[in-house]
Amino acid sequence: MNKTKRKFEHETNHGAMFRLAALQAFGTMVFALSMYYCFDLREALSAFFGGLVATTMSLFMATRLFGAYRISLLREVAAGEALIRFYISVVLKMIFTLAMMTIFIVVIEVSILPFIIAYLIAAVIVNLLFLYLDATKAAKVERLKWASNKKQQDKI
Repeated sequence: MNKTKRKFEHETNHGAMFRLAALQAFGTMVFALSMYYCFDLREALSAFFGGLVATTMSLFMATRLFGAYRISLLREVAAGEALIRFYISVVLKMIFTLAMMTIFIVVIEVSILPFIIAYLIAAVIVNLLFLYLDATKAAKVERLKWASNKKQQDKI
């Protein structure tokens, strides 16, 4: 079990969620600047706040999940306990997301369309792009491993 856990720890990229949040922030800034260029400051701030909600929630989930991962490395954690922690994190993420959206839409009175579009860009499109880039990188690594194994077999 410890061997498997160490292998998983070695192969797990702890910074992946933080790179995703950085990519979300970058996408948010690009969209907000384009909104400022095309429209005005209100739409740009609305887009910025929409992306901010998605990016903040990604960082929240990253800290919750990797915190749970570190705790599980220190002590044996039952699968049920880890699953409960994950579902609590998801529920908290939904509650915080709805609360932040309510504050921005009702209290600050952002423009709805740029806000929602920026949220969707950061929460959906950037995630899909990140998954594609990560899968492409993993496939490239596998091809390199296969090629090096093939060369070693050809030498024999």
